[in-house]
Amino acid sequence: MIEALGGRVCDGLERTKIPLESASMDLCHSGNALEHYEPRQLMAFLDECHRVLRVGGVASHVIDHRDHLHHVDRAWPFLLHRALPGGIYQGLFGHPLLYHNRLGPPRVMQLLEQAGFERVVVRRAGVDFRYVSEEELLGKPAGLPPWALRYAPPMSGLDLRTAYAHYVYRKVGP
Repeated sequence: MIEALGGRVCDGLERTKIPLESASMDLCHSGNALEHYEPRQLMAFLDECHRVLRVGGVASHVIDHRDHLHHVDRAWPFLLHRALPGGIYQGLFGHPLLYHNRLGPPRVMQLLEQAGFERVVVRRAGVDFRYVSEEELLGKPAGLPPWALRYAPPMSGLDLRTAYAHYVYRKVGP
């Protein structure tokens, strides 16, 4: 379908070397992939997105912030990976087959801005898979039980309830 609209799908690429000319694309999109990038790799990928997008082009990325063990056991708190001690986290998520970063929405937004993008909208969803307003999201269950909060980095009420988010940013300059 993308090709039928005059677009080009680039799949299975090296993160830091997208084989496209600079300023040649209008959209760079990913879905549920960037949570598997280590922060340095993510920054390199976002820099590449910025390079290939024309001024005014859109970076659209959906990031699943949920702990991947939550996918197989819904009783597992959906943000527990953010509170696990380093050694346990490394044992569960620190290898290529199951790697999942612990970046929350504020850090993802910071990386996008650091890459030269301007925020258009960030749409957040709770575990019920619906994008909702920030007010409605605050009424959803938190992704960490109270006992785990002492082990997690400080998070806002919104971040504690964000299971995944759609980040839409625009390239504003070269």
